[in-house]
Amino acid sequence: MMKKVVYALLFVLCSFSLNASDLKYIKKVNQSLEAQLIAKGNEVIQAIYSGSDLSKIKVLPLISTPPKKKKKGFLKKLTKVNITLLGKKSKANEIQKALRREYLAKVVAVIWKIYDVGKKQGVTGSSVSYKIIDNGKKLYLFLKGYVDMAKSHSSSFAYDRNPAKKLSSHYKEESPESQFGVDIRFYANQSSLSILPHKKKHLLFGRLYFQGGTSPDLLFVKFEEYGIGALSEKVAHGFNFLKNLARSKADLSKKRIEKVILPAIAKRYLEIVEKVPKELRTKFFLSKPKSIKTMLESVRILAQEKPNFQSNEKRFLDFLKQQYPHDDTYIKWRSGNEVIMKLSN
Repeated sequence: MMKKVVYALLFVLCSFSLNASDLKYIKKVNQSLEAQLIAKGNEVIQAIYSGSDLSKIKVLPLISTPPKKKKKGFLKKLTKVNITLLGKKSKANEIQKALRREYLAKVVAVIWKIYDVGKKQGVTGSSVSYKIIDNGKKLYLFLKGYVDMAKSHSSSFAYDRNPAKKLSSHYKEESPESQFGVDIRFYANQSSLSILPHKKKHLLFGRLYFQGGTSPDLLFVKFEEYGIGALSEKVAHGFNFLKNLARSKADLSKKRIEKVILPAIAKRYLEIVEKVPKELRTKFFLSKPKSIKTMLESVRILAQEKPNFQSNEKRFLDFLKQQYPHDDTYIKWRSGNEVIMKLSN
């Protein structure tokens, strides 16, 4: 009990912010600005995949404005200094700082476009992981490019979130390298800004690799409420993680994340398993399959060995396509209840 009280007091203390009046302002993301960010995000994504000059696209002016002509309810202080980052300063010169801020603004716009594509699939929830078909790893390289630049300026901007070091709980076995975290902050000592969809403040992403077949270039992206770049946010992130662990299975099934397999899919899979002779179950099936991809592989191998089970394979695949009609041919790379999309033509 005493430990919980101490953690709660630490969270309150670390969440305390100091206003900094000498810095710029940022617009609240209303419906109009959201539409503009989505349009800019689409423009940035098309430039990424076509190899066009990204420097010609300007996003920061959309969301930042001088502190003159303040309109109540429309402008919000860009910077609230995070008390746990008081000593943080960027190592960059003014030109480099400006370039990084514009780069971050482009990242924000891309995030809004990803959210919009998911929204068109009927996904509007706040807890969503996205699996993106990233031909040529171009979007990954764009995001990683920001991380490399930001890390050279300050450790509060971006950092590694390696699942092997328990800094991410997502895709622990499918990340060939570290995942990365980006806090949405324009200044090194600033509290993260809630200008992502659902007022999120942090971007988590990483490359994915699946054994057993040649997988396309896959990118994992998730927006989170808190990162771990400041002590206050790290404490809040920990509280959120513990809260999610305590949720019921019914609550978890509503999440569009890769860790969740819908009960209806698990049930359909078990119905197939029950038809398999006991001597074949150990060979072809896992008692608790880790992913939908594993389920599909098991059913496919069984159908190859036992042609009379081919109808079961087709029915199971058709059922999955009904659940996820936007997956197309990429359904075989589905882990759980994540959103799969392709952004390039």
